[in-house]
Amino acid sequence: MRWRHEGAAISPVDFIPVAEDTGLIIEIGHWVLEEACRTATRWALDHGPVPVAVNVSARQLADPGFAQQVEQVLQCHGTPADLLELEITETVIMKDVRHHLPTLNRLRALGVRIAIDDFGTGYSSLAYLRQLPVDVLKIDRSFVNDLPHAPDIASTVIALAQRLMLSTVAEGVETAEQRRWLAEAGCDCLQGYLISRPLPAEAAEAMVMAAFARKETLPLTA
Repeated sequence: MRWRHEGAAISPVDFIPVAEDTGLIIEIGHWVLEEACRTATRWALDHGPVPVAVNVSARQLADPGFAQQVEQVLQCHGTPADLLELEITETVIMKDVRHHLPTLNRLRALGVRIAIDDFGTGYSSLAYLRQLPVDVLKIDRSFVNDLPHAPDIASTVIALAQRLMLSTVAEGVETAEQRRWLAEAGCDCLQGYLISRPLPAEAAEAMVMAAFARKETLPLTA
């Protein structure tokens, strides 16, 4: 998400919290979901299947009609459910697990993948983690920044995910040393400036085409 106002760029760090507070994040989140699914469908038809991940806000997840909205958007754009991954921060999920569990189960029943974002920064109960219909743990960038010199937390998250049969994504990867350590530790995917800075859709599509030409797998985050 980017916002240009009168020629000046306004950071998501500034406007997303305001959108959360005012409730506008519901409309923004719906638009992002529509755009992600529309783009994923077009890329799948033009190039091949490319999974796209979308952040979900606390207000969206709390909406009892959110799972139905996701189903309608998937159907509207003809998007295979397994091309959509929804990222929800650990803090949001764990704030009220029992309230969110029915929505998460409905999303999983659709075939949508679910990722816990910023994992390790909250206070997850391992008992709840076993119950949640989750596919991916995303290692928070604060732990990736410490690699390879302080690997304890990152290695623990990777080992936990492997025992629970979950995938791992490392956030904020910026150096070749971090990439080497993560690969050797068994992390499944990387995300960060070492791979690419945020791109507009046209430039991202060019990256997708180049990846398919090299026969690589390229998960993207919207």
